[in-house]
Amino acid sequence: MKKVDKLLNRQRRVTIVFGYGLFLITLVMLTVFTIIPFASLLFGATRNHINTLIVLITLVLGAILPTIVSYVMGDSATHIKNKTSHHYNGVLFGIASYWLASLFGFIRAETLPNGMQSPSEPWYSISSLWPALATIIVMLFVSISYAKNQKNKSSILQHRPYQVVLVGSALAFLAYIAIIQDYTLGAMLTVYAIVTLLVPVILVFIAYKILARSRPSKGIRISEAVIAMTIAGISVSLVAQFVGSLNPLITTSDLVIPQLVGVCVWAIYLWLVSKRS
Repeated sequence: MKKVDKLLNRQRRVTIVFGYGLFLITLVMLTVFTIIPFASLLFGATRNHINTLIVLITLVLGAILPTIVSYVMGDSATHIKNKTSHHYNGVLFGIASYWLASLFGFIRAETLPNGMQSPSEPWYSISSLWPALATIIVMLFVSISYAKNQKNKSSILQHRPYQVVLVGSALAFLAYIAIIQDYTLGAMLTVYAIVTLLVPVILVFIAYKILARSRPSKGIRISEAVIAMTIAGISVSLVAQFVGSLNPLITTSDLVIPQLVGVCVWAIYLWLVSKRS
């Protein structure tokens, strides 16, 4: 097997392991911090059980539906008879759906009328599903396009529409957050807000330079750099949720620890997919 093929196979296997691992942790966190607390409310005598159940269902579906459906679409659109390729493309679809769902979710939160901001409102739960549905629709077009135009492409990473959706949605998300960010919440939170916007850009730039030695295509290189940054971003959000559950008061360590963990995960992933031996 050629050295390039070995590098490609290792990159796929590593991405699959990280993708599956992060999704498993997400399911655990979702169960512990969302499903169990809401399920306990169903046993409260003074609670509206129907509303509580609807909110629980929409929260769970909104959190995992885009990823699961996108994974299935990426797997189904792959015609190559290779299990690794099927798993790999499924994970890549899930990663792209992460940015789309996050972007649509923030747009929904910013545009939702004040009268519908309460979870007790019927339209709140219904409206919370449109980001997931919008994400699925976009990824469906990408999967159909890939299924019809695979030819000699060994992965979805070589498909231009996928590259546009992945990189474009990530950039759009960061740009949107930068625009709507409130920079008047105090020095510590302002610095944190700026850092959280700069770190992803820096990680993508460094990864792009490192991957230049083994990835001749600029499109694939920038896409893989965004994937590495995404793995870091998901890690940050998971750690932040866990740390926040331990202490409701925001401290400097609560802000720094998730970022450090994310950078460490990014460094490990990038080292594994780029090492030559």
